[in-house]
Amino acid sequence: MSAQQHPFEAISGWLDTLPPDLRNTVASCVLLYVPALVRDDDWLERADEVLREWLCPTQKRAVDVIGKAVTFRALVNFACRNFLEKDRRDASVPQNLWMQEYFNQKGNIELAKKLGDFTRQLPLRNAHWAKAEEGWRQLCATGLSDARLELYERLNPPRFQ
Repeated sequence: MSAQQHPFEAISGWLDTLPPDLRNTVASCVLLYVPALVRDDDWLERADEVLREWLCPTQKRAVDVIGKAVTFRALVNFACRNFLEKDRRDASVPQNLWMQEYFNQKGNIELAKKLGDFTRQLPLRNAHWAKAEEGWRQLCATGLSDARLELYERLNPPRFQ
């Protein structure tokens, strides 16, 4: 990211590196916590699109851009921590196996089977999330770092009319 690159372009670039299911997961997790966001009936199916509309790179004031960038950074760190932190990803396997056994014992074989299928897919999904985590940490250290956002603010001072 160049010093003059818009923070929303940096965010969009990271989102574009994610497989569609991870991108939608990130978007829906973030949007769930955005205050005062008007959510229409199909926002969840369009989470990536709604997130990019919320980020809207047509913001004119640097403080608005930085406010949304910092909010996005904080929300990803909070809302996606179960996916982006290795320890939490690793904990999901035994938890899923426990839930699968629980539902088997309760006679809910269909749900237990779905959990089993999901658990078998976790190594691949977790590999995707590990790659996403690496990209996220890189983005936070560069394009969304406090230093880069401060530089963006200096290069885009308020214009009083």
